[in-house]
Amino acid sequence: MTTLLERNAAFITNPRGFSIFIVTLLTTLVRAFLLPDIGGDDGEQLVFS
Repeated sequence: MTTLLERNAAFITNPRGFSIFIVTLLTTLVRAFLLPDIGGDDGEQLVFS
């Protein structure tokens, strides 16, 4: 468990890892709070419209 935490901390403190973490966090928050009722089919229609 300690090595997993160390690897995660090393990934997040890396500039590339930090960017990936922020993008993932923002995408998750937008998906959860701005578009809560969109299912898989609705999301697909939004992407391809």
